[in-house]
Amino acid sequence: LFVLKPAERLKPYHNLRAATFLEPSELRPGSTTAVEALVTAMVRRDRMAICSLRRGSSLRMAALLPQPRQLDADGVSMACGLHLVYLPWADELRSPELPPPLAEDDHSAEQLDATRVVCSALTLPEQTPLLGGVNNPAAHRHFAVTQAVVLGTEAEITVDGTLPDAAWFAEAHPAVSRFLGAFEVAAAATTSTGSSHDRPAKRARAEVQVPTSDSEWISLYASAKEAGLASLTAPKLKEYCKAFSLGVSGKKDDLVTRVAQHLSERATGAGAEAGEPSAEP
Repeated sequence: LFVLKPAERLKPYHNLRAATFLEPSELRPGSTTAVEALVTAMVRRDRMAICSLRRGSSLRMAALLPQPRQLDADGVSMACGLHLVYLPWADELRSPELPPPLAEDDHSAEQLDATRVVCSALTLPEQTPLLGGVNNPAAHRHFAVTQAVVLGTEAEITVDGTLPDAAWFAEAHPAVSRFLGAFEVAAAATTSTGSSHDRPAKRARAEVQVPTSDSEWISLYASAKEAGLASLTAPKLKEYCKAFSLGVSGKKDDLVTRVAQHLSERATGAGAEAGEPSAEP
């Protein structure tokens, strides 16, 4: 523990991750009394504590916010302890240079009106539940299938509430188009399904010409060396190894090296034979 500071000095952007709640333990007698006295004094003076936290080789600065004991009709609803908030180092804070804010006079009347209309069109209804109102689609599907298997019935259809509401967005489309036109912004390109959030299609792999004869194997190695052999699949390389009793153990890189060495020896032998003079008259 280093020092006590006013609690208002802690800003939201100082939180690096979720805080940890610390409670006293009587493994060291007197800890509960000491922590409750410290928490009471910090709450009365509206103070937070600054301390260092070391876990293994990691060292961080942290803030301790007091949490007094709270009681309700059923007993203790909040234990007495300290909230541990991880703090950033000085060199982890940034002060980016932001452009000056635009004034209302910098926009035309059409742009301002189009902005108001699109904000109104894309505002969720007041009755829309933001927290706790959407079921986990994966868990719902799992339990629906499990229940159907046990009861011998059909599984209940799972409605994924995390997906965009296409009908609602369609109603807001005129307002969005007007907004984009007012600011001269091109609409985002959509895929065939009509959603700009769909994942792009995977790039098709180029077809590799698989050699079927000895001359094609030697030609492939002569033109691209091991890179050409690496474009083949491991089963195809194993077929070549089996045909020439080279062994098929190891990873694909081992197979490529083995086949390349064999093809190199065959190419060298073929060249030597072609260069020798004939012994016949």
